[in-house]
Amino acid sequence: MPASAEVTRTVVLPADRKRVWDAVTRPAPLSRWLGAEVEIDLRPGGTGTVVGEDETVRRLVVEEVVPGRRLTFHWWPADREAATPRDAGASTVEIGLDEVPAGTRVTVTETASANPAPAAAAAMASDAASASARRVLLATR
Repeated sequence: MPASAEVTRTVVLPADRKRVWDAVTRPAPLSRWLGAEVEIDLRPGGTGTVVGEDETVRRLVVEEVVPGRRLTFHWWPADREAATPRDAGASTVEIGLDEVPAGTRVTVTETASANPAPAAAAAMASDAASASARRVLLATR
């Protein structure tokens, strides 16, 4: 089994980068995009939780914030008690934003640990989630 598994998905949204950044970093639109309740302290070392519709809870720790460009965090099931996200088998999620002529290219990459669970961020960035992201952007106008 490989040491890690990586999944990347990209979508171009017809909106400027600031608007997309707001949609992927503010709890309300991010919650709508993920289909889960999200609380996040958006600064390096900040923590948060993601509670899915099925009541599954994930913890997260923010690694990097480059305003308007990139958000990187680690997340893992809350029932895994560990001293560090790595010890908990966390996956790392990076959401990158780039301006393109048609709007903003959103690239979501999730790198899972040695025993990867389903790649939730990859699912978030799938075609269905891309449509969801478009709806979130329209709702935040």
